[in-house]
Amino acid sequence: MFWKPLSKYRCPNGLDFEFIFHNVGHGLFYSGKLRFGSDVFNFIYDCGSRNDSLIRNAVNSYIYNSLEEPRIDLIILSHIDMDHVNGLKYFFSNKIQINTVILPYFTPLERLIIALAYPYIPNWYLEFLADPVTFLVENNIRRIILIGGGKGGEENREGIEPNRSPSDDRNYIDLDGLRDDLGLKRFIIQAEPLWKNFMNKKRLLVKSHHGKVSLISVWLMKFFYYPLEPSVLNMFKKCVDSIMPNLSNDPSKIKKLIKENKLTELKECYKNLPLKPKLDINDTSLVLYHMPRYRFRSRGYLTFTSSNSSLTTYRYSDIFSRFGQLLTGDINLSNKRVYKNLKNHFKNLFHSVVLGMVPHHGSRRSWNSQILKDTPNSEIWVISTDLRNKKFQIHFALYEILTKGRIPLIVNEYNSIRIKGYFRL
Repeated sequence: MFWKPLSKYRCPNGLDFEFIFHNVGHGLFYSGKLRFGSDVFNFIYDCGSRNDSLIRNAVNSYIYNSLEEPRIDLIILSHIDMDHVNGLKYFFSNKIQINTVILPYFTPLERLIIALAYPYIPNWYLEFLADPVTFLVENNIRRIILIGGGKGGEENREGIEPNRSPSDDRNYIDLDGLRDDLGLKRFIIQAEPLWKNFMNKKRLLVKSHHGKVSLISVWLMKFFYYPLEPSVLNMFKKCVDSIMPNLSNDPSKIKKLIKENKLTELKECYKNLPLKPKLDINDTSLVLYHMPRYRFRSRGYLTFTSSNSSLTTYRYSDIFSRFGQLLTGDINLSNKRVYKNLKNHFKNLFHSVVLGMVPHHGSRRSWNSQILKDTPNSEIWVISTDLRNKKFQIHFALYEILTKGRIPLIVNEYNSIRIKGYFRL
């Protein structure tokens, strides 16, 4: 494997970075590379597509063109729909060592709803939905972190830490700032008793979305998770219990049905669900905000490059005080309760957003133009979509982004977006 330089602006005495929205059509595959001194940190946010050949090609290209060694430090899964996770199998088949996976927790009943949504499910995905933690452990993931939205206490301050320098004593992934979610942990031990062994061995951690994660001491991540409202599941629970008595209260039986693909009898329960509960599953998408940890004193460079054409090079005099990226998965921003919680959770970090992602492949149902007002410094908005899919009506988000004077960038089956730059120490 050969590493290609992050940028022609590579800074030997600073922090180099490269972020890529890969061309996978309907789905999402976002990768990040951070280089600080001798440390290189590779992370991924979602890795999937409805088109299996597109995600296979994108993963193979990423492995051979971006990785210096067969190791990925962190993969974050916003949710577990197949078009966001099916690239994992190509990392496994290429023997790539994945150190940590972070994902939201879905109950067995919620995973059953996801399984019933598909007319055809490959065996590997059935195993994943039946027991995602065991599936990841058996594929040699060293550590899994499940994220909940439980109370864990808020941090004392938000944003970049001023007037400090990166420490020489660096942890690749420092989880000390991420709170434990003890309530969710107790629930999981009851619903998924086999996972307790992984917890005891520190292979499985259960965390709240309160707090931050530090990467090689110079980059920060903060998550937002909105748990599914219990009322959403009530109609579905009644239906499945009417077909298989007390099924909704038997997690082990649900997991067995998923794994063995004995779902035919329950298909009607999914078909009879109103549209809103089906869409609400997307509200559990794990939102990722990431940014530099420190305010570096010198200016740096950002270049945005399309795989089809060169875009404008952006040079910021104060880029370090506000170079945040907001990756939204499939979350539904038009849900007023979800959006209010999202805004309150990130607080003043919204003012540091330079690049945002339109959720759910540009879907009109999931878009909320209010976020353009609440992120006044956001200049770039990325839509990851499929040109052939007219159902999502991305022109509504495009129009509002353009009328607010922002720049929309489209990632699809033909076009990828690469962001490069450096921060000088």
